[in-house]
Amino acid sequence: MGAIRPGSGGGGGGGGGGEEDPGIPSSGLVVDWRASALTLADGDPVSSWAPSTGSGTPTASGGARPTYLATGSPAGNPAAEFSGASSNALTLAGVAGLPTGANPGTVIAIVSRFRPVGGSGLQHLFQYGTSATREARGLLVTSANNIRTHEWSSGETETRSPRGQGLRVYGHSYDGARLSIFVDGVDYSTEEVALNTGSANGLAIGSNLAGGEFGSFRLIRLFGYSRVLTKSEWDQVMMHAGMAYGVQ
Repeated sequence: MGAIRPGSGGGGGGGGGGEEDPGIPSSGLVVDWRASALTLADGDPVSSWAPSTGSGTPTASGGARPTYLATGSPAGNPAAEFSGASSNALTLAGVAGLPTGANPGTVIAIVSRFRPVGGSGLQHLFQYGTSATREARGLLVTSANNIRTHEWSSGETETRSPRGQGLRVYGHSYDGARLSIFVDGVDYSTEEVALNTGSANGLAIGSNLAGGEFGSFRLIRLFGYSRVLTKSEWDQVMMHAGMAYGVQ
């Protein structure tokens, strides 16, 4: 891949010699939340987060708020910090154009410090759909420090994968028959499952759809596609993540 330099974390563009940042794939992109697009001062609460692409602005409804960190990522990029506290989440009465029903789709998060915060519970990065068996899509970290999908049922796909204080790219991918967890562009775990989001009545960042199991992490970017990505497109995502955000 050659030398990779952290950059501003925008949508693409190169920067001064070496390889050019390819940006993320644009085909099928339905929504893109970037912390670098938030017009806040360091330490401000994040009460709402409008996407740079697509529509759907999640908002905070409780007393707590995620915190905007101007240099919150390991490479010094902006991030929204979710503390794992009650009400410390952003929610939307809709799914911001993410794929519903049994349709294929991919949701990717560039995140650091995604970890369990104690106890025996689960901590969510995101979840959307409906609070019913096999009608939700999401990612969480367990108290055993494993990444897991959460389709609101037992036996979800689970994997032990690199996490901790570093910066990672996590992906939730469904092709209509198989559900996969991607970590840094690698398919770590796949299972055959029939998902159907039903009425698809909500989206939560930092909690589950029921308003619990709050996650502790710093979110740099969250974006979704109406399809699965090819191997070469995952390579493009990872090249961009390395050049724009310093993902190793």
